[in-house]
Amino acid sequence: MKKTILEYTISTGICALLAFLIMVIGGIFATQEQFRIYALICDGCFISGIIFVCLGLLFFIYNNGFFDIISYGFMRFFSMFKKNPREVKYETLYDYKVAKAEKPKAHFLYLIIVGGAFILISVIFLILWDQAGGNITYSA
Repeated sequence: MKKTILEYTISTGICALLAFLIMVIGGIFATQEQFRIYALICDGCFISGIIFVCLGLLFFIYNNGFFDIISYGFMRFFSMFKKNPREVKYETLYDYKVAKAEKPKAHFLYLIIVGGAFILISVIFLILWDQAGGNITYSA
């Protein structure tokens, strides 16, 4: 239970820090317009949320063995540069997959939940931006 709370706390903090950095780069402290502030908060939360959701999905794909053949190929390739190239940890891809299946899987659900929460926050600020009179016209 403590590990789960720690995972959520750390990932929420990192996601919030990333969102804050995006807002600062966008100039949130240099503007007085309410709709511009809403737009920057929306952008920061959306970008950091998408990054975390994509990381969670990448861990999900990795857990299901999508990258096994690539990692096995790289392992075999780099074993050629050892002192004894015939000495390999796994003879076949099947042996590698069986050994990998015995290892514990990486946790990823907390990344998707935290990222989804930040995307939800960005949707709320998008609605506020629209109600504050935001528009999508850009001046060159």
